[in-house]
Amino acid sequence: MSQVTTDKSLHVGFKRSNYRLDFNAPSYKTWGGCPATIVPHKNKHVWGAVWEIDKASLPDLDRQEGVHEGIYFPIQVNVTSPHGEVLECVSYQLVNTPPFLDEGESLPVHRRPSQIYLQVGALHFICTC
Repeated sequence: MSQVTTDKSLHVGFKRSNYRLDFNAPSYKTWGGCPATIVPHKNKHVWGAVWEIDKASLPDLDRQEGVHEGIYFPIQVNVTSPHGEVLECVSYQLVNTPPFLDEGESLPVHRRPSQIYLQVGALHFICTC
């Protein structure tokens, strides 16, 4: 599978409010573990990086993220920089949304991130230009 590449800039430290990072679904060969997703969760937030890509690359990114296979679907999100700048971006959410966890409940073993994800270590938002 080819990956979308960009010579555009990467910005780190962006926050998406009222969402949490989670993992779900069966293990995928690509990651060797559960894929990541963001899910709505009041008073929580996730931090991530923003990649700027050409709008024409979005269909390729959809294919890379498995939209055509029913793994993810794209969502529009607003993310905020540490300086208060708000950007409208695209993120990808798993079709198979993980069940809600009670406060203080740990991720079950079958929903923990793969070693590959931990090495990559960042949630990404996409901003088109």
